[in-house]
Amino acid sequence: MAKIEIDNLDKEELFEQYRKARQAPIETMRYGVIPNILKFKREAETFLSALSDGGDLADYKEFTGDIGLTLIQKAPEIIAAFDAVIAQLKPLDQARIANGKPQFFGTIEG
Repeated sequence: MAKIEIDNLDKEELFEQYRKARQAPIETMRYGVIPNILKFKREAETFLSALSDGGDLADYKEFTGDIGLTLIQKAPEIIAAFDAVIAQLKPLDQARIANGKPQFFGTIEG
């Protein structure tokens, strides 16, 4: 590993620039993407269940419109893709829990 020496303001500012750039995608996943994936899954599953035959909203299925219809048709594939993303991050959360730390991404329910 390269040794980085921060011995002046320019190097400190460069390190801060690096830190922010490194954290940006991590924070986006942590606070934006993953919580919204989990929220989408819950809401889509609830919606699809309600629209299914015998569901509370089955009579409204024809009124869902293009976006709703696309969601109904594509939801299983979308959810499977989201599950694949979550599966990549879940071991990180499991390792943190095993080390007595809180989850980072919130991929483990319960």
